[in-house]
Amino acid sequence: GRVVGTEQSPDGRTLVRAEVPETEIGRYPLDLRSLTHGTGRFGRTHARFEAMPPQLADRVRAERGAGSPGA
Repeated sequence: GRVVGTEQSPDGRTLVRAEVPETEIGRYPLDLRSLTHGTGRFGRTHARFEAMPPQLADRVRAERGAGSPGA
């Protein structure tokens, strides 16, 4: 993922806007809560679809099995 911007709120909090592939979100809400001692909040919206990098596509195919329907 990549950070695309930050904003300071009037109450002193920092809003971090980032673009992160769906496959990397996984445990992010839990990790954020842990890192911020329960004060961090997480929200997400869909930005766009992009082509999957070839090495990641190969890994997904291997995990799903080449003979699986929809592979």
